[in-house]
Amino acid sequence: IIVTMLNSAMVDAGADVEICWGDTVQIGLGLIEGQTYSWSPSPTLDNPSIANPQAFPLATTTYTVSVSFENCPVITDQVLAIVHALPDAKATDFMLQDTAAITLGGSVQLVATGGIQYEWAPEAGLSNPGLFNPIATPDSTTNYVVTVTDLFGCVNTDTVRVEVDSLNFFVPTAFTPDGNGFNDAFFIRTADFVDFELLVFDRWGEKIFVSRTVSNGWDGTRQADGEQMPQGAYVYSFQGTDKDGTVTTQSGIVNLIR
Repeated sequence: IIVTMLNSAMVDAGADVEICWGDTVQIGLGLIEGQTYSWSPSPTLDNPSIANPQAFPLATTTYTVSVSFENCPVITDQVLAIVHALPDAKATDFMLQDTAAITLGGSVQLVATGGIQYEWAPEAGLSNPGLFNPIATPDSTTNYVVTVTDLFGCVNTDTVRVEVDSLNFFVPTAFTPDGNGFNDAFFIRTADFVDFELLVFDRWGEKIFVSRTVSNGWDGTRQADGEQMPQGAYVYSFQGTDKDGTVTTQSGIVNLIR
């Protein structure tokens, strides 16, 4: 009697892998001639019958490969594919709005969240496209797209729109006098008025602030005694005259946010 010893099957599903949601990764190792392969679960594999298929799992998945060789017993191995969610990328202005409005020559601070690395495009009009909070001074209405990368290297994007108004002034709808150096005072943003007056009133109609200089804005206190005014809506009214003698008047509501 001649007893022939067959080589046993060899199986290796490869090392565990990590990918970002939506990406593809190769699992398994090289083909060994004569062996047959069967991977499961198969719906997220490009070909479950080869040694090293491409996997595109939508959630963390354990793949099992079964290998057979001639009449030898089937042997198996497993590999874990860890799927990381994409970062929750968010792009806004400093007031957390998706759209910011400025006048020509004005600027607004953009803010991005959700990752550890940020890249803005287009670069035109930005103080630094690699910061999470650059200053934008576009010459025309621009959609700024930020690419956010998290600690796993996963990438996502979001967009904020900066609308540039051709008017010679811009009135903010809110301000935050918290001393952080950004948006600490309410003032009419313009460089064209040569004669100017700004009035601010509380809800009872009491005049609490007067300015006759464009650069002198309301810091959220009562001008007479320096008392900090509470958070809420206040009425403003201004009149300005430009170099051509054109008079502009406007009134409305500004929100003081603390």
